[in-house]
Amino acid sequence: MLQNETTTQLPNGPRVGDCVGDYRLTALLGEGGMAKVFAAEHLSAGHEVALKILGNERSWSATAARSFALEAVASQRIGHPNVVAVLDTRDHEGQKYHVMERVSGISLRELMDAVPAMSVARVVAIGRQLASALAATHAAGIVHRDIKPENVMVDERGGKLTVKLIDFGAAKDLHQPSVVGESIMGTPIYMAPEQMWGQPTTSATDVYAFGLLLYEMLAGKLPFKARRFVELREERSTQEPTPLRISLLERLRAARTRVSGPAPMLREAVPPELEALVMACLARSPDERPAAMSCVLGRLTSLESVSRAPLARAVRRLATQHQTAPRRRHHALGYVAAALAVFASASTLISDMHARGPCDGAMIVAAR
Repeated sequence: MLQNETTTQLPNGPRVGDCVGDYRLTALLGEGGMAKVFAAEHLSAGHEVALKILGNERSWSATAARSFALEAVASQRIGHPNVVAVLDTRDHEGQKYHVMERVSGISLRELMDAVPAMSVARVVAIGRQLASALAATHAAGIVHRDIKPENVMVDERGGKLTVKLIDFGAAKDLHQPSVVGESIMGTPIYMAPEQMWGQPTTSATDVYAFGLLLYEMLAGKLPFKARRFVELREERSTQEPTPLRISLLERLRAARTRVSGPAPMLREAVPPELEALVMACLARSPDERPAAMSCVLGRLTSLESVSRAPLARAVRRLATQHQTAPRRRHHALGYVAAALAVFASASTLISDMHARGPCDGAMIVAAR
């Protein structure tokens, strides 16, 4: 459980109430195998930030150190309003940490839990901002590689929607020399087929994951039934995703024959242009997906008229609940625990997958 009290003792590192450099830690927002994230307040200026502190036990890991450093590099290169900003990187008593923008609102996962099948207007509004963030990310030579609802923050104040892409802990720098046998990094149920097979990842890999997010926001479910890694990899590599738009008769027929998996939406619910975009993003081959995220953004912009409908109050309501209720691991304000890349060895991954079965929410790293 995440705790908020100033007396909380955190193992192997600072605790809430401690001072780290020029900042006092005010709350634990999340933790993972690589780092802990705290809300913090500047001692003299008083402004709030988030501190992501690399754990001492991970400092020896070259992979963790490179990923941690890349977060700062990526932020500096991208410089986009829909991407969380790393303001500075410092060292405190041998512990490296990022000073980061404090992000308000809730995660897209929390919003999707509250609104399982969103309106087309909301999906387009969120999708346009996220596509803009990813277009800037790719233009900067960065592939995120872990696009999922937990890594997207949504805030709505005064009728204005703001979306932030967070967590570049699994990112790849295309400016760096590629390596043979690329590591498998990311969250299995949001991976592209090539990513699951350890093949080279490119901006098209993020396009695929973006398509999964659009699909899930529209349908309330993902377009594939499998959940175990090996089965999901095979299904995603050989089968087409369940269509978003089918007739009522086809829907009833599918309901009789489909034992499990996502229920398709009614034909009238999703504009054909939007379904075509989602399915293009979910093409099995990277070469068959939209050529760039900027192209995706352009197609979403053409649907701008449907995004002008008023947004529901779910974002504001859930954010208010967070302010009044105790923070829990899956309900943390700001830069949440999902902004942590959980690094593990290949042997740990394999044993963990066999032990726990479905790996729906896990970040994995495995050498091919």
